[in-house]
Amino acid sequence: AKSLRDQAIRQVTDRATTHQGRHQVTHTDDCFSDTDDTDRKMAALRPTRTDLLDTLRASGVCSLRMKYDGYSDEGQIQGIKISPSGITLPKDLEYSLRDFGFRFAHALNPCFDSEHGAFGKLTWDLNADSIKVKHSQYYLEHDTTRYEGL
Repeated sequence: AKSLRDQAIRQVTDRATTHQGRHQVTHTDDCFSDTDDTDRKMAALRPTRTDLLDTLRASGVCSLRMKYDGYSDEGQIQGIKISPSGITLPKDLEYSLRDFGFRFAHALNPCFDSEHGAFGKLTWDLNADSIKVKHSQYYLEHDTTRYEGL
């Protein structure tokens, strides 16, 4: 018989599409997502978020931080730091968590993984079920100086 924790992990990984590498994204829409689109994407993530929340809490996790970055149509979760330290997540749960983090960041900032890219950090307080996001977008800037009639 499977434990409740094992059943919860299976449920999370069944619901989430997991990726063991970099996400390949083809942008077919405008990168400047409107509020309705962001709300729709966040609502679609709600079942996975709830499953992950329950499973992570049952594993003893109080909070976690995921760093992400991307550019040129590729993006990924760079790392996950769990608190309290010493908890090791099963690989399938870690992949589901990475997938959720990528999709969460992408829902808020649809083009973080295109052109010059962006990076950021998601901090999830599991006790309060509150996620903070710090996002930084790369961009090119130039300054032109003209000299005439010298």
